[in-house]
Amino acid sequence: MSGRIDRLLPPFSREPFPMAGDEPGSNLSTGDKLIANLLYNFGWMILLVGLELIAQALVIGAQILNYWAEAGVIIAGTTLLAASYLWPPSKPETKEFFTKLLSPIAARSRSLALAAVVTLWAILMFQVAALRSDLEMYVIPRQLSVQQAKDLTAYLSAHGPYSVTVRADPSDREALQYAGAIFSAIHQSDWTSDFNLTNDDPRPLNEGLSIYEIGSSSKPSDPKHDPAAALRDAFQSAEILVNGGGSTGAGTYKLFIMVGRRPIAVGQQPRILMRLGRWLMQMGVNFR
Repeated sequence: MSGRIDRLLPPFSREPFPMAGDEPGSNLSTGDKLIANLLYNFGWMILLVGLELIAQALVIGAQILNYWAEAGVIIAGTTLLAASYLWPPSKPETKEFFTKLLSPIAARSRSLALAAVVTLWAILMFQVAALRSDLEMYVIPRQLSVQQAKDLTAYLSAHGPYSVTVRADPSDREALQYAGAIFSAIHQSDWTSDFNLTNDDPRPLNEGLSIYEIGSSSKPSDPKHDPAAALRDAFQSAEILVNGGGSTGAGTYKLFIMVGRRPIAVGQQPRILMRLGRWLMQMGVNFR
């Protein structure tokens, strides 16, 4: 029983069972214990950071790193933790190389404390950034910054001119204000713009910002003179999120910007098993 408990202890605090002619602890020198201590502590810190990142992605939907990077963090932490139990290496040249590399760090206990503080600070900053991103997307009303409006106007002036109609639900004050800001930026460009608040089709029924075309089969076939593509690229250059799009082939060509209600996703995140499956699939895609 004591042997099982002993294996759970950190390698630097574990004493081996004495053999004939050996004294307890004689297999690890002071320097080796310090290096095993370093690997053990850093391994646990990195492993916990990786588990925290995946937990945020699976449970609350806060994707900070891509899935492959998160898996890499966990693998790195697990590798360091395993190395602490296997230290020192069996090959003398390998031990000599890593001893020269790790001894200066292991001999300074303050470095471990500083690393722990920096790691905790980084985790806190990641959490604050994720929380702020959720607030900006799902709570704070959408708005265009001055720079976004300038970038949108400049890009459209350099690609066109074309005609576009901005549509929003007049009963949704937040969507109406956001649509008005977009219309103002487009109106300052060389494009011809219109702000339509009637109940005529097409109506902004979907969430977020979308681009809709009527008569798409009659628009210019040259991709360089595609109004919808130019508009989509303009939004991208101004870092304005476009949530979707659509088109109908029949009729005279018309281009619309549909401003629907603000996307609401709090409490409606995909289930954990779905996210876990998506994470595993993404790892497979990146590995190939």
